[in-house]
Amino acid sequence: MKTKLFLLFLLTSLLVSAQNEIWKKDLKKELYQVGWIKQTSDGNIIASGAKGLLAMNNNTGEILWHNKELKAVDKNTFLNIDGLPFFYVEYAPVVGKVRGIILNSSNGDIVFDTKDKGYRIKDYTLLQDKGIILFELLDNKKQKLMNFDLVKSQLNWIIDLGEVGNIFKKLAGSSFINHGPFFTSPNNLIIGIKDKVFAINFSNGEIVWKHKTKKKVNALVYSEKNNNLYVGIKKSSKLLVLNPDNGTDITPGKLKLRGELIDVTSNSNGDLILVETEGFNIINPETNLFKWK
Repeated sequence: MKTKLFLLFLLTSLLVSAQNEIWKKDLKKELYQVGWIKQTSDGNIIASGAKGLLAMNNNTGEILWHNKELKAVDKNTFLNIDGLPFFYVEYAPVVGKVRGIILNSSNGDIVFDTKDKGYRIKDYTLLQDKGIILFELLDNKKQKLMNFDLVKSQLNWIIDLGEVGNIFKKLAGSSFINHGPFFTSPNNLIIGIKDKVFAINFSNGEIVWKHKTKKKVNALVYSEKNNNLYVGIKKSSKLLVLNPDNGTDITPGKLKLRGELIDVTSNSNGDLILVETEGFNIINPETNLFKWK
């Protein structure tokens, strides 16, 4: 036992001694006291203190920028935008409401500022192929969706999606979207929030249609085979089929499930396979009727 402990101590000592110090930085002059440190997606180190917010190069320790106005930055609101140099934080200015800002970590530019509108970003979806980020916002108890253009670094639109129905979520990274977002056509964006399904015009943010169910939506699946939207409802054995273009209920009669809808996929024959909690069935995509009883 003593031999094992000695070997463990020796190995730990060797590892510690083998580590070389790359750089060291005293931030007392810049920040006085460092409150917290985070790292962004592009590797830069963000430090917050009594004298503002700054960024350092993680390889050299060089200070890239220092914003002395951002003094009361809330660590719990820090949200990295994966794959991009952007990050989001909230801070309390000397005068006015708490503000949310999106910064470029490489140069400190503020690319978006909620100012006095009271918006708070909770989560996001990066649509890289469209050059867009969809941000989920809270405005007091209202849920909102924001379309932000990455190329132009500008706001395209913000839409209202109704009130928050449960306890207010304080931390960033808490999505209120349960299903999606996904596209049924290049300009038709679909999302599901609790007991509602929304279709949004991606160009201007107009809500094209919305459908409310009696209980929470358990599954929301789009099939390209027949351009149909399949909706599974919590604790319901009825399958709902919607036309994604206008929200019309196109369910052929009452499609009874044995359990609750989990997923809809397809097989090599072109039929749709409906997967539920108690098994599966095959659907004819032209009629939406089950092939089995």
